Amino acid sequence: APPFLPPTPSGPTANQVLCFFRYGILVDPIQVISLFLKDPYSWPAPCLIIGANGFALVTLHVEKKLATGSLSEQSGTVLHTFNLLMVLCFPALVVLAVTSVTPAGAIFALSVHTVLFLKLFSFRDVNKWCREKKSAKAARGPPASRPQKANGNAVPQEVTYPDNLSYKDLYYFLLAPTLCYELNFPRSPRIRKRFLLRRLFEMLFFLQLLVGLIQQVSGVIWAIERGGAPWGRFASHEDIRLFPKQEIS
Repeated sequence: APPFLPPTPSGPTANQVLCFFRYGILVDPIQVISLFLKDPYSWPAPCLIIGANGFALVTLHVEKKLATGSLSEQSGTVLHTFNLLMVLCFPALVVLAVTSVTPAGAIFALSVHTVLFLKLFSFRDVNKWCREKKSAKAARGPPASRPQKANGNAVPQEVTYPDNLSYKDLYYFLLAPTLCYELNFPRSPRIRKRFLLRRLFEMLFFLQLLVGLIQQVSGVIWAIERGGAPWGRFASHEDIRLFPKQEIS
């Protein structure tokens, strides 16, 4: 094995250069995909993501009950609090209890539930403010009607409370890249397909680059600690036990 040299004051160390030339490129995109597809007959992470729809639907139906007045504000607050706590606690307990969850799947599922928690919290607060505003307007009485122009400009129709409490509005917000709910989101006149495809390509490229860097560094560390064989060459856990850790002097 090549000797490990002391690091230089600036630039890459000699050890890093030797490790790169000795072990080469250890990036394997197929291995990342296999982490998600491990044991295809038992996918707890995708099941958690699909089950997250239940928490969103509970929030929507509670808001509908609050809008019609069939549920008190205090009861609605209790239900929302319990539902939001379950959004965070339930997937964490499943990840801890189910051994078949892969690390990549667990991270993705927990990230989805964390984002869902923030979105539902915003959805609940905005609808509460709309109810309070509606109650205040009802207490002041109906506003004075304004005369309409016969040939005025066409005004785009906006969604008002409680017409926003629909499946279409809820899932548009859940899929939108924002954590702040609005009754009427600002929209461009058309979909900018080139801009959308460019952002999608950048997201996939930099995500793969990040995963590749993690694979490269982890593979070198794995190889150094286990006597020089990169992790991609191990066929099973039985092979890993054949290479005990070795201290590098």
